[in-house]
Amino acid sequence: MAVVDYPISPLWAMQQDTDGFWKPLHPEAVKKRSQDLPQTCTDAGLFHFMKWKVVKKFKTLMVDRLLAYHVSHDIAVDVDTLEDWVCLEKLYQ
Repeated sequence: MAVVDYPISPLWAMQQDTDGFWKPLHPEAVKKRSQDLPQTCTDAGLFHFMKWKVVKKFKTLMVDRLLAYHVSHDIAVDVDTLEDWVCLEKLYQ
């Protein structure tokens, strides 16, 4: 799977609670130094469109074991709109 690295570890992510205050999603990680946190990445939104007939059959792209192909942020496109798709096609060319 093509992936991009997170600029800041998602293990430090927070979400707003019902009382309006923010709480950590991973409280076990908040006291760790950034260099002690494991490397994290997310799907870059690439390659799926090249074999869309194969990918269309999958229930999910997230499985127990993936090999990661790291790409830079400037070529990763999260395709949510037609404009995103056009941008992806331009990059692919």
